Amino acid sequence: MITPTLSIVVPTYNCFDKMRESLSSLERIAQLVALQLVIVDDRSNDMTYEHLQEWVDSRPYAQLTQLAVNSGSAAAPRNAGIELADAPYVYFHDADDVLLPEGLAAALNRALASGADVVRGPLVVREGNSGERLSDDIPEWESLKTDTEKLRAIVRRQSLTCSSIFRRALLREHQISFDPGRRIGEDIVFTARALVAARSVLFERQPLRIYVKSHEPRTASVTQRITSADFGDFVRSWEDVENILDLRGISFVREHGLASIQYAVRQYIWFGTEPLTESDFRQFSDFCLKHWSAISTMRFADRVSDVLVHARRGDHASFTRETRLRLVVAGHDLKFMSTVLPALEKRCIVRTDLWGGHNVHDEHVSKEMVAWADIVWAEWLLGASVWYSEQLTPQQRLIIRAHRSEMVADYGDRVRWDRVHAVVTIAPHTLSAFRDRFDIPNEKMWLLPNSFDCPSYRVDDERRSHSTIGMIGAVPRLKGFRRALRVLAKVRQSVPEAELHVFGRRPEELEWLMRDPAERAYFEGCRTFIEEAELMGAVVYRGWVDTKHALTEVSLVVSCSDYEGMQVAVGDAFCAGAVALILPWEGARECYPSEFVVSDERVMAERIVEYMENEGLRRQHAMQGREWIQDRYHAQRTEEEIERLLSEIRT
Repeated sequence: MITPTLSIVVPTYNCFDKMRESLSSLERIAQLVALQLVIVDDRSNDMTYEHLQEWVDSRPYAQLTQLAVNSGSAAAPRNAGIELADAPYVYFHDADDVLLPEGLAAALNRALASGADVVRGPLVVREGNSGERLSDDIPEWESLKTDTEKLRAIVRRQSLTCSSIFRRALLREHQISFDPGRRIGEDIVFTARALVAARSVLFERQPLRIYVKSHEPRTASVTQRITSADFGDFVRSWEDVENILDLRGISFVREHGLASIQYAVRQYIWFGTEPLTESDFRQFSDFCLKHWSAISTMRFADRVSDVLVHARRGDHASFTRETRLRLVVAGHDLKFMSTVLPALEKRCIVRTDLWGGHNVHDEHVSKEMVAWADIVWAEWLLGASVWYSEQLTPQQRLIIRAHRSEMVADYGDRVRWDRVHAVVTIAPHTLSAFRDRFDIPNEKMWLLPNSFDCPSYRVDDERRSHSTIGMIGAVPRLKGFRRALRVLAKVRQSVPEAELHVFGRRPEELEWLMRDPAERAYFEGCRTFIEEAELMGAVVYRGWVDTKHALTEVSLVVSCSDYEGMQVAVGDAFCAGAVALILPWEGARECYPSEFVVSDERVMAERIVEYMENEGLRRQHAMQGREWIQDRYHAQRTEEEIERLLSEIRT
């Protein structure tokens, strides 16, 4: 058996599905060097260990072991790997990254030839579909004369990850290991100790690995769920490295503080799962105070600077508020946000940018919103969606909620879809329609129906008029007002006292509608029909009202639209104790119980008469519809889905 010259230690946990390219790169390095591959599984529970065992069995240079219990970080598996390593040099590889075999082999050969304690190198960063770029390079390395100059350059130019070639004897001689009590930051302390203890540190020009920042949409890394203790680990690690490097006259905070602090604060803003405890906050505040002379000279992003000011002041409450996600809701009509805002406000500080029309807004206000926001929720796929997609930076996130009417507009053709992170639709049929119409990648599509807080609706059958039909919104013409009038006329042949109460604005109150010849002609025709069918006193315009209370006065609600996304009016009706009947617009049966979708106006009129003449049946069906809505569209389910949406777009 060939004696290995390099031991590669790979910690794993529930990651086999992301390891295909990584395993392939490990096979290639085994062809270039005498390799011992040590894989240490941190008690995976998703078949990762079993799949790896099958892979290892056919590769004599590889061995697999598993910890007795899950440790929760890479530290314990790496320590176990050090103990199992037999080669003179050790390299630590993350399971979801990709080795660059030629660079790693070159670094190993330099170490073997010189007896160096540590060999560092640059890396390649791969971020989604954005391509690859070189990082952590030290262009001036050859001009550096002293060991201290070289160490300072490493600290300044590189992140102190443990992806280096280390002489195994150095680690054992100085008892250098990873702190198993830390989930984050344990690697930079390990590397700092090794660099300070090393007698010889070399730099290989060829990159050693590819750091894969994101493998696929909706995949989170270990630093994309930050607890208070995790943030405390960041700070403790910085102080530890500061003290270690001080032995060589180097300040970690001055050389690398900008990158480290900005990264940690941004990660906490985006992925913090809880407020910092008093002790973890106090530790960060003390750190800022101690190093403020250096920190105050650094050019942090404005978002991070705001947070640091509160930390330095020791104001825990304002720090907690400042680190909440900032979300802007933008659009011309935000009435449908009432079902979504409560869930958003639990996670974010929310501001609104109310536009004056589809493409009309105060640009000064909107630009202030861009400067402030972490996330923008554009309500409607209209002008606000286009404008914000052009303005937001790669560090921000854009969500667009599309309803249905935008399908016939061209705003979606002008959106910068590469800047959009999620498109929310309210029904299955609209999801596929928007995806196909604007060629939106499937991974960006989300189905998030409107929710209904049924208990908040007033149900009072004693106040209900059993001969009253409701229609919520009669404009524009696609709402099918003329159909509703024809249904009313048929109903009055059997129930002469029947009335149609219209909730919402009259056609003549909307200037844009009156300027549209087709819309104006349609509603003039409706007025003529009312006169000819002698419905003048039977059509009552109620204006905008609180439907949660007003619908308790009607027994039935009709939906007669040409097309709809979901039409909240139907759910409102059931929640308020009325029965809703629907003429079959596309997707109606996917959104609501099929027994309330009727085939045509005649059947709708017959069902209405049946309900008016049989109040017991009407109440029974109203209760069935209410229970169906409450089970299918309850607010808690919406909150859970929004939390998942916010979590996954942040990754």
